[in-house]
Amino acid sequence: MKVKIQVVIESDDGRVQDVAEVACLKRSTLTPEELGLNLAEAKQILQNVQQSMVGCQAAAYQAEQKQCPQCGRGRPQKGRHEIVFRTLFGRLKLPSLRLYRCPCEAVTEKTFSPLAELLTERTALSARFPSRLSKSLGRPFPMVHCASGSPMNSAAFSGMNSLPNCSHGWGSLRKPQPA
Repeated sequence: MKVKIQVVIESDDGRVQDVAEVACLKRSTLTPEELGLNLAEAKQILQNVQQSMVGCQAAAYQAEQKQCPQCGRGRPQKGRHEIVFRTLFGRLKLPSLRLYRCPCEAVTEKTFSPLAELLTERTALSARFPSRLSKSLGRPFPMVHCASGSPMNSAAFSGMNSLPNCSHGWGSLRKPQPA
């Protein structure tokens, strides 16, 4: 059996703007290991969906920015570079245009990167969610460490101590010792 997963991006009026295959999974005889998705496949699918979606969003935003909002004149392109944006699903590499400013704009810089100006923090809010939530609750979530020593937020991994030990060390989560 072969399962293809695609992302279809449509405009507001229903026209298809982009179709991207994000995964093609092949399964043979049913075994417990072959049932459904494994963690690596799920992560890769989410990463690919995110890359496709964010890529289209960034391209649409930059297309809007190619024209001056004040006079409507086209802004010439000086160049392009790549920026990295971090999400819960991994790092996304986005092409970022560098445009010349319109003469009617009262700004000292001659060029700018619309995407870089928009994404100043380069990290999605969802990737910072636990710390934002703990601030709003007025107390921090305790941090735990996996067997490899990597810190993880215990709110996101509650109940993981009941899992058996595995190659990722999820079953041996421990709270850090006070200093």
